[in-house]
Amino acid sequence: MSKPRALGYLRRDLSGARQQWDESQIRSLAARFGYDLCKTLTFGSSDDASDKQLRIAVNRTRAAAVFVPSATHFGPAGIPATLIELVDVVTVDTTETFTRPTSPRAQRRRWNHLGGGIIARGRAAGRDPATVQHGTLMNHTGRDRDEL
Repeated sequence: MSKPRALGYLRRDLSGARQQWDESQIRSLAARFGYDLCKTLTFGSSDDASDKQLRIAVNRTRAAAVFVPSATHFGPAGIPATLIELVDVVTVDTTETFTRPTSPRAQRRRWNHLGGGIIARGRAAGRDPATVQHGTLMNHTGRDRDEL
C-alpha cells in the first residue's frame, strides 16, 4: 500500500536564513509520520493568493496533509478553515495536527478528494471518522491533546 501524500508549506519572509532548515524539518517529520512529501511550496509575504494556490496544489496532488514550520506561516488569521476542510495540517514546531471535519458530507468530499468512491460503513480513506474531531487539536497518537 502506498503512503499518503503530503505537501510542505512555508513563507520565505518568516523562515529567512532558516529556510533550508525548515524545509529539512518538514521533510523529516513527514517521513516520520509516514507521508510521502510531494514537494514544499514557498511563498513570500506579498503572495496574497498563497492560500488559494496551496488549496489548488492539495487538490492536484491529492495530498492528505500539509506540513508547516509553525502556524504563524499562515499569517495573523491562522490556519485557513478552507484548508483544514481538505487536509490535516501539521505544525513542525509543536508536532500538533489540526484535523479535518468528520461530518458525512466532509467525509464524502475528503474521500472523493483522495480518489475514493462510496463510503462504506462510515469509513473514509481507511480512517475511523470517530477518531478525528473537527476543530480539535490532536496529536499523532490519535488522542486529544488534553488527554496526554
